Formats: sequence, structure tokens, C-alpha cells
Amino acid sequence: MSIKILRRPIKELIAECGLFHYPLWLTTDRPMISSDIHWALKTNFYLAPNDTRDPNLYMSAQSHAARVAWLIKFVDLAKVTITITDKKIVDGNHRMAACIYSEMEHINCVHLGSV
Repeated sequence: MSIKILRRPIKELIAECGLFHYPLWLTTDRPMISSDIHWALKTNFYLAPNDTRDPNLYMSAQSHAARVAWLIKFVDLAKVTITITDKKIVDGNHRMAACIYSEMEHINCVHLGSV
């Protein structure tokens, strides 16, 4: 398996990974929308990452927005990295959502497999 680390245009990744209705998590009540993130930032509702939490457990759309808001508020988004395999984001969905919301142009990607 090849591993490549690249800085990629976010718009290119949106098209390549089919993220036109992004972000949409499977274990949530509804799709998160930008107004959810805006509300979380406005009300200081932040949810820091928790490495002990099972990522497959249910989270409300507002909790996802709070996680994205935490990233926007406390992390240098120019330095974040996501992981992609077979044109799917397998790690970094909240980071990608934070970059999209913040209108970043590029993101660092670890590509597992072919690029």
C-alpha cells in the first residue's frame, strides 16, 4: 500500500470524494448545517475531541457542530491533516468540515493506496 502526503485543494477533494452534501454523519439525528456551527461559535458551545469516545456512537448534529466549532476556535486549520482511502475520508471529517466552513482553500491529506 502506498502512502502519500499532499496538500490538496478543498474544492478538488469535495468533488473527488463526493462531498456535495457534506458533512453527513451516519449516527446523528439530522445533517449538520452551517447555521449549527455559527450558533455553536456564537454561544461558545465547544466540544473538544475525546480519544476515548467510540466514533461510531450517536452524536446530535449540534454536538457535531460543537466539535467543528472547537476546531475553528482552538486549532490552526492550516496545519490539520485528514486521511483518505479509496476516495473517502476515513479520519478527519470534523477537521474537513471546519476547513470548509472557514473557507480554507487547501488541506493536508494522507492518501492510503493510489492517488
